[in-house]
Amino acid sequence: MKERLKRASARTWGPTSSALSVVSGSATAVFVTWHGDNPGLGLLIGFTAVVVGMSAVHSILRRQHAHMVVLDLFSAGLGESVVDGDPVEELLRRTHELYRADWTWLIFADGITINTTEYDGASVSRGLAQTADQEIMAHLSTVDGAPSTLHPAWEDQGPRRVRHVLAALMPSASGGRAALVVGRRNRWEQFRPPDVSMFARIALHGGTALQSGWLVHRLRSESASNRHQADHDALTGLANRVKFRNSLQEVLRSGALPGVLLIDLDRFKEVNDTLGHHNGDLLLAEAAMRMQHVLGSGTMLARLGGDEFAAYLDADGDETRMRIYADDLRYAMTRPFKLGDVHVDVGASIGIALVRPIGDSVGEVLRRADVAMYAAKVDRTGVEIYREAFDGHSPERLQIIPRLRSAIERRELVLHFQPQLDLRTGRIVGAETLIRWPAAGTGFIAPDDFLPAAEQTDLMRPLTRFVLEEAILQCGRWREEGHDLRVSVNVSARNLLEPDLAAFIASLLDRAGIPHGALRVELTETALVTRAAETAGMLQSLRDRGIGVALDDFGTGHSSLTHLTTLPVDEVKIDKSFVLALGIDPVAGRVAQAIIELGASLGLDVVAEGVESAEHAESLAAMGCTHAQGYFFAKPMSPGDFVAWLGRHRQWTSTRVATSA
Repeated sequence: MKERLKRASARTWGPTSSALSVVSGSATAVFVTWHGDNPGLGLLIGFTAVVVGMSAVHSILRRQHAHMVVLDLFSAGLGESVVDGDPVEELLRRTHELYRADWTWLIFADGITINTTEYDGASVSRGLAQTADQEIMAHLSTVDGAPSTLHPAWEDQGPRRVRHVLAALMPSASGGRAALVVGRRNRWEQFRPPDVSMFARIALHGGTALQSGWLVHRLRSESASNRHQADHDALTGLANRVKFRNSLQEVLRSGALPGVLLIDLDRFKEVNDTLGHHNGDLLLAEAAMRMQHVLGSGTMLARLGGDEFAAYLDADGDETRMRIYADDLRYAMTRPFKLGDVHVDVGASIGIALVRPIGDSVGEVLRRADVAMYAAKVDRTGVEIYREAFDGHSPERLQIIPRLRSAIERRELVLHFQPQLDLRTGRIVGAETLIRWPAAGTGFIAPDDFLPAAEQTDLMRPLTRFVLEEAILQCGRWREEGHDLRVSVNVSARNLLEPDLAAFIASLLDRAGIPHGALRVELTETALVTRAAETAGMLQSLRDRGIGVALDDFGTGHSSLTHLTTLPVDEVKIDKSFVLALGIDPVAGRVAQAIIELGASLGLDVVAEGVESAEHAESLAAMGCTHAQGYFFAKPMSPGDFVAWLGRHRQWTSTRVATSA
C-alpha cells in the first residue's frame, strides 16, 4: 500500500515534467527558425501551441487521475482501520507518509479544552495541546477551516521544530472542532499549491473515517451494554433471574451438585413504605454489595426481583459449608443500614437447597430453596435447609393469602379472650385479645399458619383493624353489663407506621362510648426496638389520647433497657419462657425478679404470661408481680364463654390467688 501511494504521487508530478520538456523543445525550434528566416515560422508556432496545449490538458487529467488513485488508496486503508484498527493512528500514519512530513498531528478542540494526537514517523502520543495548536485553531477559524499554509513564529520551540505547516479543519465525531496538521523541518521543502488543494480532501476523508470509527465503537459499546442489560439487574448490577436460571442450568448439565441459597430481606417493605422507594433502592444496592463481599466475586449471585436474592455454590452435598455461608450472609444483613441520617435494621431469611444426584431441574431446586426460606421466615430461625417436612406447608402458602383476604372481608374470623388477673386481689382486670380462624371440620387454623403471611403482604392493616373493631365493641358490651374491664390488642410494627392509626382507634373508642384507657395496644419487644425511632411518634400519639401501650415478650429480644425510659410504655409482659422455668432454672427466676423490680421502679404494670400452676402464681406474687395470665386461670375463650367464666370467678374470694373451680 505504501509503494502504491508513492507511485501514485510520482504520477502526479510526471506529466508536468513531460509538458515542460515539450515546451522547452518547441521554444528551441522557434528560436532556430526565427534566426534562419524560415518562411514556415507561422506554421511552426501554431503547431507548437497546439502541442503545448494538449500536453497541458493531458498533464492535468493525469494529475487528477493520480489524485483520485491516491485518495482511493488513502480511503481504503482508513476504511479497514475503522472496523479492525485505530482510525486515528492510521490517519496520522498515512497522511505522514503521503506528505513526506516530519511531524503529523490531530488537534481536537472541545470547548476550552484542546487535546492532540501526534505522530513523528515512529510512534503515536497523546496529550494536551501546545500554544502553537491554539494558534493553528485560531487561524483556521479565520479562513473557515480551509487548508492553509503557515510559517509560524514558534518554529524553534517545542519538540516538533517544524518550519512549514499545512492545516485544515475536518469533520469531528465529538461535535467539537478538529484539525489535521502536517509539518516539515527543511527550510526548502515548502508545501506547494497541489499539496494544499489535495489536503482538503485528505482532511475530509480522514474526518469521515474518524466519525465512522466513533460510530462503530459506540454501536459496539451499546451492543455490549444491551447484552449486559438483558441479563443483569439495573439497580444492583447483579445477574437477573433469567441469567441465574440459565447459568444454574449449565452447571446442572455438567453433572455438578451445587447448593442454592435463596435470600429474602426481612422488613424491607417497611423501609419502602416509610422512607420511600429511593431509600429502598439504596438499601438493596448496599445489601447486594454486602452479599457479594461475603460470597466472593467468583460466585453467581443474582437479584431475582424485589428484595429476593439467590446464589449457588459448589457444595457437593456438604450442608455444613452451605450453612456457614448462609450464617455469614445473615450476619451481614443484621448490621444496620445507613440511609441518609437514618439507621435501619432489616435482617434476612435464607433457605438452602442442595442439588440431588437424581437429576434435579432448576425449577425444582429453586422451589425447595423457596420452601426452606419460607420456613426460616415463619419460624424466625433465620436459616433453614430444605426438609421434606417443610413441604406440607408449601401448598397452603400459595392458597392462604387469597383465603385470608376473603375471610377478613366476610368477617369470618373470631376473637377469643384470655383473662388477666391482679395477683394481689384475684380480681379480673382485663383480657388479651387473640385471633382465631374457624376451619370447617378441623376446628381452627393456627395463627402461626396465617399471621406471617399477613405480615409479608398488605393484609396486616385490614386484619388488625378488624381485630380492633371487634375487641372494642366487645369491651363496650362487657361494660354495659357491669364488667369494668380493659382489653389488650396485639399490633405489629407495620401498623404503627400508619399515620392515621391513633385517630382511627380513638374514633372506635368514642363510638363505643368507652374511655380510651380501656384499650391497651401490645407490641413485641423485638418489633418495637427494631423500629424504635420510627414508631416512637405513633406510640406517643396513642399515649396522648389516653391509650395504653404494652411491651410484649419482654426479655427475649435484643433491646437495651434504655428503651424502657425513652419509649412511651405503660406495661411490660414477662415472656412465658421465664415463667415456665420458675422453680426449675434459677437464672429464669432471677430474670423474672429483675423485670418485676425494674417495672416497679419505672412505675410500669408488670404482667406475667404463661402461668400454668399454683406454684407459678405464688412465686410471682411473692416477687411482687402485679398481674398474670395463663392456663392455670383460664384458656382463651369465646366472648360468651368468657362472660360465663367471669360469673363463676366472681364467687371466689379475693383474699388469695385465684384458682379455677
